[in-house]
Amino acid sequence: MKQTGLTLIELMISMVLGLMLLAGVSSLFQANKQTFQSNQSLSQIQESVRTTFGILSRELRQTGYTKCGNGNNVASILNSTANENLYKWRGIYGVDKNVVLAPIVTGTGVGERVADTSAILVQGLQELGYSVAKHDTTGQFILNGSTMPFQVNDILMVCDYSQASIFQVNTVSGNKLNYTKASANPGNCQLGLGLPGGCANTPFYIAYSPNSSIERLVSSIWYIGNNGRTEEGGRSLYRMRLANQGQVLTEEVVAGITGLDIDYHLKDKNSWNTAAEVTAITNGWQQVDGLKLRLSVISANSNVGGNRNDGRLQRTFTQTIALRNR
Repeated sequence: MKQTGLTLIELMISMVLGLMLLAGVSSLFQANKQTFQSNQSLSQIQESVRTTFGILSRELRQTGYTKCGNGNNVASILNSTANENLYKWRGIYGVDKNVVLAPIVTGTGVGERVADTSAILVQGLQELGYSVAKHDTTGQFILNGSTMPFQVNDILMVCDYSQASIFQVNTVSGNKLNYTKASANPGNCQLGLGLPGGCANTPFYIAYSPNSSIERLVSSIWYIGNNGRTEEGGRSLYRMRLANQGQVLTEEVVAGITGLDIDYHLKDKNSWNTAAEVTAITNGWQQVDGLKLRLSVISANSNVGGNRNDGRLQRTFTQTIALRNR
């Protein structure tokens, strides 16, 4: 009788060939998956860097903008508080690694600054296009136009060709706003808007002339903070900013930014300086006309970049930015 079907040896050979084919397909799938994850991680890193440099470049180029061109002659009548660095006019001010920049706290909590990273204060004006119709020394501004863009407790800057002043709004009615001596947060300590300002000096009362500019103060501190998402790398670019009505908000801006180093260029100099070196120079921050940013960026995906950083890809990027208002 003729034998039909497969022998045991033929069956075993078929199984081995099938397993080899399956192993090849699995290996190809894993390779494609690894390539996809690597490309995805590189794309995420590039997008994070593009976004970060775009935002910071726009902010930094406008730093120190007062609309009147006299950022070095600014009087403030605000009380001293824990958030003073956001109210005190500097235009631009930075700190090196592990140097405190209040009110930001360095630590491991969500939103807290990561140790061994730089931070920078950037200030300017929100240009709404409003100007003064009338001002007297009793603490009232009447604005040109019939609308009022400002709110109670807003921090404003008014300026003319000779100087600028920072104060807090206490009441608003129609196109009129008033500022009084008050203990709000932060509140005004006096009513004299003339130089030198401050709470310890004798008030110097001035009246701003018609068509003087009046705008909302914009002030932000940029830093690297903990985002609490360790599965994505755990760090982000953060911003603490002065918002409407004197509020201070902390916001996560771009995830995956793990390091920030900043060097500063001074006008008519041929070298880069650390923040400490700029601070040590008389009026050093008023001479800064350029910055060099170095960003360290990490991918959210793990197991794509070797054994370091939990297998995450990490890249470092550098960009130089020139300030426009210097």
